[in-house]
Amino acid sequence: RHLIRVCTGESCVANHCGRVLTVLRGKLGIDLGETTPDGRFTLERVYCVGNCAVSPTVMVDGDIHGWVTKSDVASLLKDYR
Repeated sequence: RHLIRVCTGESCVANHCGRVLTVLRGKLGIDLGETTPDGRFTLERVYCVGNCAVSPTVMVDGDIHGWVTKSDVASLLKDYR
């Protein structure tokens, strides 16, 4: 139902998108390219969404979220449940 894309462009990598991706994997119980068993979330990476000034960036469907930290992941997912 919801497509989550974590930006892995240079700016997002420099601002620790890997940490955000690790937390997303753990909370969702899936890896990149997989969908949760209930079909609610699919997790992907995207090279760049052009939101470098507020990286790291996570896109959920068409919504762009900047300055995402590990501690933001739980509330971000809650907004889409």
